[in-house]
Amino acid sequence: MLVLTQKEGEVLQVGPDVRIYIKRIKGNWVRLCIDAPREVHLQRIPAHEVVDGARANRDETAPHDLADGTRRAEGVDEGLEPARR
Repeated sequence: MLVLTQKEGEVLQVGPDVRIYIKRIKGNWVRLCIDAPREVHLQRIPAHEVVDGARANRDETAPHDLADGTRRAEGVDEGLEPARR
């Protein structure tokens, strides 16, 4: 997942055909305008569903078992190498 910080008035280009305009930021609300071809499917997903889905995906894999047979320590973030001593 890519996390970006945008300011009001900025534009995010997604591929060659989709632009997301940051129109207004007011408190906890962000107003977006999306310019995309009609064939691009857009769907609003409530934030709690996104969070719940991420939890479910994380819980599907046991914290120790990785695809290559190695083990990951509890509490270590994925993608980060543990500190070497």
